[in-house]
Amino acid sequence: MDTRGRQRDLDMLRVLLHEHRDRYRTQLRLLNQPQHDGAGTTEQPALAALTWRRLDDVEHALHALDRGRYGMCTGCGADIRIDQLIRQPASSCCLGCSRREPEPGLHCR
Repeated sequence: MDTRGRQRDLDMLRVLLHEHRDRYRTQLRLLNQPQHDGAGTTEQPALAALTWRRLDDVEHALHALDRGRYGMCTGCGADIRIDQLIRQPASSCCLGCSRREPEPGLHCR
């Protein structure tokens, strides 16, 4: 793929990452609201923890995008395929490295 095409795709993914970040922040605000009927769900703490992890992944991806490192595998340094990034915008590993994880020395988030 040409460099301009990849950059255009990364710009589109920036918008997608911002949408994910906004959605996770909204979900966390809703999870933190007190229940009016006095009944909470036992799933709320687990859902909040998962949402925090996903938000953290998105924040790391946005930081990598700002540094020009987004879309590069943190395991091997290869470009992560755009179709993988579209499915999982916060991906930090290519498919090959994510299949080998956890492997000593592999630094995929």
